[in-house]
Amino acid sequence: MSFAKIALVTLALSAAPTIAAHAQSFSSELGSGNLVMIDSAGQLKTMQLTEAGMTMVMKGARKLPAGTLIVRSGSSFYAIKDKRMGDGRMMSSVLTDPAKGYIR
Repeated sequence: MSFAKIALVTLALSAAPTIAAHAQSFSSELGSGNLVMIDSAGQLKTMQLTEAGMTMVMKGARKLPAGTLIVRSGSSFYAIKDKRMGDGRMMSSVLTDPAKGYIR
C-alpha cells in the first residue's frame, strides 16, 4: 500500500479504538497538520507535522470524500462511501445504532 493510501486510511481509522468503546457517544477531531499512520502491525500512530512534513505528504495525498467509512478485514483496509440504506437512513447512522446489532 502506498504512503498516500496509508495516510488517507489512517485519518479515518485514528479513532477506531474509541469508536469500538464508545460508539454511541463518539466524537473526535483531527486537527490540521496532524498525521495518523498505521504501521505494519496495525498500530495507530499520530504525529504533528512541521510545515515541511505537511508539504511532503500533501504532494501524494488525495482528499477523502465526506462520509467515507474505513473498515479493516484481516490485514487489509477498505474505504466505503456512506450511502442511503433501504430504511432511508445513511449507513453510518445504521452502523452506530446499537439496536441494529452491527456494533459491540
